[in-house]
Amino acid sequence: MKDKIYNVEEKFQDYLSDESRLQGQADGIFFPESEADIQEFAAWAYESRAAATIQGGRTGLAGGAVPAGGCLLNLSRMSRTGELARGRGGEFYLEVEPGLSLLQLRQELKRLKSEVELFWPPDPTETAASVGGIASCGARGICAPRYGNTGRHIARARIVLAGGRVMELRRGEQFISLAGKKIDLLDLFIGGEGIFGVLSRLTLQLQPRPRHTWGFMFFLEQKEALYAFVENLKKNWRELMPLGLAAAEYMDRSTLQLMEEYKEAAESLKAAPPLDPGVLAAVYLEAHCSREEAALEIADRLVDMAVESSCDPDRAWAVTGENDVEKMRDFRHAAATAVNYHLARARLAEPRLTGLEVYLEADCEDFAGVVEKYKAGCAGAGLKAAIYGHILGNRLRVNLLPESYAQYEEGRRLIKRWALELAGRRGKVDRQHGIGKLKRELFLQMAPREYLEDLQRLKEHYDPAGLWNRGTLLPPPCESR
Repeated sequence: MKDKIYNVEEKFQDYLSDESRLQGQADGIFFPESEADIQEFAAWAYESRAAATIQGGRTGLAGGAVPAGGCLLNLSRMSRTGELARGRGGEFYLEVEPGLSLLQLRQELKRLKSEVELFWPPDPTETAASVGGIASCGARGICAPRYGNTGRHIARARIVLAGGRVMELRRGEQFISLAGKKIDLLDLFIGGEGIFGVLSRLTLQLQPRPRHTWGFMFFLEQKEALYAFVENLKKNWRELMPLGLAAAEYMDRSTLQLMEEYKEAAESLKAAPPLDPGVLAAVYLEAHCSREEAALEIADRLVDMAVESSCDPDRAWAVTGENDVEKMRDFRHAAATAVNYHLARARLAEPRLTGLEVYLEADCEDFAGVVEKYKAGCAGAGLKAAIYGHILGNRLRVNLLPESYAQYEEGRRLIKRWALELAGRRGKVDRQHGIGKLKRELFLQMAPREYLEDLQRLKEHYDPAGLWNRGTLLPPPCESR
C-alpha cells in the first residue's frame, strides 16, 4: 500500500486546504479508483494506526476536508455512474461513485434516456462539489424547504469502515437511537462528515423535473418594507408551498456590494445590472410547478404581498424557463463566490485569516430581530459582514470580513457570544454544509449533551481507533489513545 501513497510535495499543496482557506498538514495522499482501493487503504490505515482525512471536491467552508496530520484519501478519481433503474413504485434510481461532481451528475442526467426529464433535488451553491461530499455534510441547497434533507434523496449507500469491511445500508431497513430519537442508520453516515466511515457508492433517488420553473427577485429600499415583506411571506408560506414555491433567500446590501465589487471576477455576476444606490436588500424566490396556473397564482400572490409591504413590484425581476431561472439562481449563488474572493484578497496581507462565518438556526426568533442582532454586533465590534441565506428558519450565513488578525480574533469572540445567546433561546448550529473543524467548538457548546455522548459512542463503535477525519465534528482523540 505504501508505494501507492504519494508524498505531499509542492504539486499536492492545494490538497492541504479547502474553500475555508484553513491550512492543514499531511504525510501522504492516496487517490483510490475503486471501492477495493478504499478497502485496501482502510485495512492499511487500521493496521498502521494512520489517521486519514477523506476529501471530495474540497468546496467546503468549514475545513472538514483539511487534514490534521496522517494521510489524505482523495476520492476525485471515483466519478463513474451506473445504469438508470426503476423501483417497484416507478421511482428512478441512479448509482454513482462519491467523487462525481454535481456538474457531472447534471450532465449525466441530461444524457439519460427516460420518458421524463430527471433531476436530483439537493442543489448546493458550488457545482464542483462532489456527491459524496454533499451527502457527507448534508448540503441541501436553496430549495430544501420544498424537497427536504439530502438523506431523503439517497436510497442506499455502501460504506467502507475502519479495517476495510464494507457495510451496505438501504433506507428503512435499520434504525438506531440518537439522543432518544429513532433515526435511520443510513442517516448517521449521511451528514456524518466522514467520521464513521467512507461513502464508497451511493444510490440516488431522482425526481421528474418540474414542468414550470419561475424565479423572482425583489429589491427593497426601506427596512420596514423588507421586514414586512419577509413576515408576510412566512405567514403565507404554508399556502404557497403546495402551489410550488420552493425557495426564499435573503441578501443584504453588504452582500450585494461585495458582488458588485467582484463583478468582473465571477462569470455569474457579469450579466447583472449595476446595484442601485437605494437598495437595502434583495429577496430571491423560486417556484417549481406542475401547472402554469399555479406559477401564475404564486406570482400574483407575491406581487400582492409586495404592495402590502410598501415594496415597489415594478422593480422586481421575474423570469420563467430553466435557463433563465438558472441565471438568476447563479446570481444568488455568487454571494458565496464574492465572499471567497474577498477572503483570498485579505489573505494576501494576513495569511492567518480563514473563513469566518456563523450559520445558526434561529427559528425561535423573528427575522427582523435576528438581522438587527447580527448588524448591531458587527457594528459594535467594528467589523464588516455579508449576510445572506435561507429566510425560513432564519438560517442566515453571517460572513465576517476581517482585514487584520486582531479583527479576526474579535470576530471569533463575537460569533461565540451570538451562539451562546441563541442557545439560551433554543437556537442551534445548523449542520447543513458541515461543522468541519472551524465550527466544531460552537457545535460542542450548543449541542445537547446526550446527543454528543451518543455521537461519541457511535464513533467509537464504527471507528474504534479514531482514524477517520480527526478533529472534524467531534474532538480529536487523546494523544495517549
